[in-house]
Formats: sequence, structure tokens, C-alpha cells
Amino acid sequence: MAITKTVQYINSKTALHLVLLAVEKATEMGVDISVCVVDGAGFVIAQWCTDNARFQTKEWAYNKAFTAAAMQSDTSDWYNKIRDNPQVCQGIANRDSKFMVLPGGIILSHNGAFIGAMGISGGSPDQDITIAQHAIAHSGI
Repeated sequence: MAITKTVQYINSKTALHLVLLAVEKATEMGVDISVCVVDGAGFVIAQWCTDNARFQTKEWAYNKAFTAAAMQSDTSDWYNKIRDNPQVCQGIANRDSKFMVLPGGIILSHNGAFIGAMGISGGSPDQDITIAQHAIAHSGI
């Protein structure tokens, strides 16, 4: 019986590449953002804020990435499942201040395996998702 397992998470070079792609797309869209890439355990691998991003977006980008990693699901999926249930929303808010189910947290996978998550904050929910999806689509993962 095996007593250990091998886990592969996103590496720093790929995480930085994702961040730069996201910043490039946000700049093209005229949106000031913060972006955070975490590994599968929720630890920050790369993070960046554009010059005029609002100060709270840094924490929110991390929270979105952390939540997506913890749940291994995009935050927009969770938002759509619980938005009409105030008791669940309140329970999550009171449970862990890092959990954020607003759209913009996207899981990362490679060859079908979960490797981490990315969080974008600063635009509208649709803008945050578009920026993250663009970065992922052009990253090679």
C-alpha cells in the first residue's frame, strides 16, 4: 500500500507568464487589475498589481485564486450555485475570510491534472473572467 502521493503544481515561470499575459490583456482593455496565481495548495507563486489598481484588488485577487484552488472549481461556478442562498453566503463569509465566491477565480489544469488557480480583480466580473481566460488560452497550459 502506497503511503505517499506525487503532486504536481504550477511552476513559477509559468505562473509569471500567466500574470504578464493577464496584465497585457487588462491594459489592452483599459482595466486596472491585480492578478494572483497560486499553486494547488493555495500558496502564492506570482502576483502583480497594475499601477492604478485599487488597493483592495490585491487581496481580492488572492482570495479568488485561493478559493478556486481550495474548491478546485472556478469561483463563478460557486457564485452561481449559492447566490440565491443568503444563509450559505453568510456562512462562507463567517467561516474563512479568504473565501471569495465572486467571479474571477479560475482553476488551472495541465494534461487534465489540477495544478493551481488564478485570480483577477479590478474589472467587472465579466472583465475579470475574460482577462483570466485570455491568459490561460495563450499560456500554453
